[in-house]
Amino acid sequence: VALCQSIAFSLACGWLLAQLRHYLQAPARAAWLAAWLLALFPLLPMTAVTLWKDVPYAGAVIALTGWVVAALAAGPSAMIRWRGVIALSLLLFCVMAMRHNGPPVAIAVVLMLVLLSRSSRWRVAAAGGLALVLMLLLKGPLTSALDVERKSVSYILYSHHIAAHLAEGHLPDAAKDRELLHRINPLQNDWAYNCATVNPVVFNPDFDRRHAQANKDELLRILLELAQKRPDIEYRH
Repeated sequence: VALCQSIAFSLACGWLLAQLRHYLQAPARAAWLAAWLLALFPLLPMTAVTLWKDVPYAGAVIALTGWVVAALAAGPSAMIRWRGVIALSLLLFCVMAMRHNGPPVAIAVVLMLVLLSRSSRWRVAAAGGLALVLMLLLKGPLTSALDVERKSVSYILYSHHIAAHLAEGHLPDAAKDRELLHRINPLQNDWAYNCATVNPVVFNPDFDRRHAQANKDELLRILLELAQKRPDIEYRH
């Protein structure tokens, strides 16, 4: 799996470099230099062999970025082949399936390609539609057939935003709401809030993820009330 992932990651980086060189009309040696810098940068080879969902996600985003650059270079009259439609749909499916912020990325790519590749706009739309069908199959019949339990992770987003309010001492008015937040993390008043990443909040030994997930609807209500009273905290977050 790590070998296949490394090959795919390398192909995505090479594809992006090749398209950038073509679009900018840069000399080949510039692309070779960039390729060697990527290959020798320690973090990338270490990441490429890590079995983590964000690695294929990153590879797919890199490949889609190369696709957008290729569309810029080719112009609006270029026609995407049907095998390209299949490849594009698989990349869009990958970004949607691997991360919660993948669907906005997929939508943005489809919109950019529709605007840049006017002759292929229906094929781009077909790729987006096929990716959506694959996503629905994954979230529904496929996971049901494999007896995989589906759980909502929306509480992660709510918790991160609530932590921003807790870090500034902005608490809910209702006692029962304050008690709920205290039960989720009884030891850290600010839930170890970090503006840049949700990990210290949620992947924290003092944070009860099961309790937060079970009360995700209550967390959404609390967040909306806090955000309505102090939108400035939301803006800064």
